[in-house]
Amino acid sequence: MVEKKKSYILLIILIIILTALNIGVWYYIVGKKVKEDETVKNKNIQATQKQVDSESAITQLPQPGKASSIVINFANCSKGKDVVYFGFGSTHFSFEGINNDKCVFYYGTEIENPNWDGSLTEKCEVPVSLKEGKYLVNNYGIKMEGLSEYCSKR
Repeated sequence: MVEKKKSYILLIILIIILTALNIGVWYYIVGKKVKEDETVKNKNIQATQKQVDSESAITQLPQPGKASSIVINFANCSKGKDVVYFGFGSTHFSFEGINNDKCVFYYGTEIENPNWDGSLTEKCEVPVSLKEGKYLVNNYGIKMEGLSEYCSKR
């Protein structure tokens, strides 16, 4: 009978140890995932807060976590790429430069889509005479109002 008690006690101790190991592994995995998410979030914030290069066509970026705006300078339409991050995604721009007095650029938006292929679905040819445009940014994207006559789906 004493041997059976010892066996049960050892079995209970073994179960407790295995449970503790499982909990420890679970906390490690979850903690690592949270840390990775924080790293991605911090990189997105840093990219959003970057100082805009004087050569960039986007001359104002939104502040993280706030409804804000961007300014696109069509008269300074230098070849280059820009990304604007917002609450649930990002919009990617590829500026091709000025052609026939028009700022030519492409853009595409992803909202909570980790499998987004990076396609820039809109092509815009905006007259440089417009000089610049200010567009509202919220958690769901950039409201590119007033550009519909200059932009088309690719």
